[in-house]
Amino acid sequence: MATEIRRSLYIGLGGTGMSTLLSTKRFFIETYGAVPPMVGFLGIDADRDFFSNTTIDSNNGKIKLTENEFCPIIVQNALPNFKKYKEQYYSWLPPENINALAGLTGDGCGQVRSNGRFSYFRD
Repeated sequence: MATEIRRSLYIGLGGTGMSTLLSTKRFFIETYGAVPPMVGFLGIDADRDFFSNTTIDSNNGKIKLTENEFCPIIVQNALPNFKKYKEQYYSWLPPENINALAGLTGDGCGQVRSNGRFSYFRD
């Protein structure tokens, strides 16, 4: 029985989401020989190197996200920005995670969930 493929956009947020996107893309390529034209991928991450350096192996070679499948959410000067707009926008940020904002330099969120949320909404 033929499988019907519908128009779909797969979205991955953060490192785990990006890895899941790559695995899903590999599934399509190994099953159909290519990603069907009605299927798209969008990876959102604060790690600028994930896009350019991460691949997974497949029967069809290396699989990676293309440039138009990646949206970086890199924040410059996160801690000064937080301090400036703390009362206005960032009252939700837990006090124990404020110092972790200094680590938002484009290398990811350091496994701090509130850093990811800050990056997503600040960008």
